[in-house]
Amino acid sequence: MPAPDGVPLEAAAVCAGTRPAEAGKKERIKRSLGRLRKRSVILVEDETDLLHFPPLRAIWSPRGSAASVMLSGANIRRVVYGCMSLHTGHRLFYVSQRQRALDFQAFLRLVRRYYRGWHVAMLLDNETSHTAKSTQGLVQRLGTRLVWLLKRAPELKPMELLWLQGEKRRAPTGNIAPSTNTSLPSLPS
Repeated sequence: MPAPDGVPLEAAAVCAGTRPAEAGKKERIKRSLGRLRKRSVILVEDETDLLHFPPLRAIWSPRGSAASVMLSGANIRRVVYGCMSLHTGHRLFYVSQRQRALDFQAFLRLVRRYYRGWHVAMLLDNETSHTAKSTQGLVQRLGTRLVWLLKRAPELKPMELLWLQGEKRRAPTGNIAPSTNTSLPSLPS
């Protein structure tokens, strides 16, 4: 059923909460998204850390002896910012070396360039790079609308499912499974 402004309410569907406070917050989010202007896109945003050597979850060794684990001394870390359109499922990613306000702002600029001419509403959590004063100023200048999600509510963030699917592609030792790309993207310095 389309909303009066043309935004499908299915895109703004929110799971029913178990607690009254959560249900009220989810209902406010749903109403907020139902009031968007024409030519609006609803995006859900999240970020995750990628490590070149992921945490070692399991290793084989003979019974009664400790396993030998080789360490390089350095572990390359990248932060992947991602957003997904709730209407089309289209995803947009940005890779950064850190998770700071400036990095998140670069991602917001990328989203604005891609969705030029659209009104952008982004559902996201209260991570510090999202709530920084400089980020809020940029959001105002870009005309992006931020909708804050509940704390500890991964069921409201479809991007969490993408990150979990990536985790499942890892072998039990924590190494990347052979079917995936093991190289990290190079970034300009």
